[in-house]
Amino acid sequence: MEKDNKEGAILPMEPHIQLEQIYGLQFPESLFTFWEFVQSHVSLFALLEMSLQGPFDILKGISQDEGNALWAARCYNDPPEFLTLASGHSDGYHWGYYIDDPQNPAFPVAAFYSHDAFEITVVGETLFEAARYVLELFYRDNLSYLQSDPGYEQSYEEKLNQLASLRSALQAYETVERQEVGSHYLRKYVPRRQAYPMTRDGMGIVVPAKSYVPIDEHDPFQLGNYVPGEKDVRKNATKAIKLLEQGYPGAALKLGKDLWIYKEFRETSYALLEAAYAALKRDRLREWLKVAIAYRQACEAKWNSEE
Repeated sequence: MEKDNKEGAILPMEPHIQLEQIYGLQFPESLFTFWEFVQSHVSLFALLEMSLQGPFDILKGISQDEGNALWAARCYNDPPEFLTLASGHSDGYHWGYYIDDPQNPAFPVAAFYSHDAFEITVVGETLFEAARYVLELFYRDNLSYLQSDPGYEQSYEEKLNQLASLRSALQAYETVERQEVGSHYLRKYVPRRQAYPMTRDGMGIVVPAKSYVPIDEHDPFQLGNYVPGEKDVRKNATKAIKLLEQGYPGAALKLGKDLWIYKEFRETSYALLEAAYAALKRDRLREWLKVAIAYRQACEAKWNSEE
């Protein structure tokens, strides 16, 4: 994207402004610092087997079809709050900002496997922390392979040395105070998620405390084998909307997110989320909910045409 200067010449638009116009979101400064890091350490970053996507495609100069920037790196079950930034090497693994409140420009980095169980986890408060987390996972595993697979010591030692070089490069930007490596690092620096109550996807909700009261004393969605029934969903959705009307939209937000993964209750999930975002004045998430719904419908239409 470009802009005119006083003389009428066309000048490149600043990346911050360009992304804000496309996504309607003020991105953390660390995103642009991370982009600078990756450009300077392409071969080292490749060790993490991650490919930058989404907003980074814009920074790379990859053109997007008008209106489809939010589709470019999307996965079928990504909730509206999930904005993909990078994809991994297996089972649809991908990172993204988890944006509870678009007005608050401090977004944790979360990840999940789109081809596996629907469980989202925080992997860092910034992209540098997320990269360090994945690096130490690789380091731990290669150290284990070195000890258990004596026929390939040279290969594993080479990989460990490369990961050590990547670690040093990352520490020049962030996490320099974290001197632990491998399993010691992973035990000490467990990414934390400050959210309550918990939801089916493991991310919970973030709302003002006065905006939430539980629908019921017991939360069945925290049971791994729970399968919601139509009668219970209908009853709880009615309760959630009544609580929203009384000034407690957190209940509708939680139930809407709990039901996101269940195809038979998809319309209920959408309605609850729309109502909750509106009550919480999270208009950007209302727009992204429409994007997520349209993307799912496009995927389903494509799959049906291929049958």
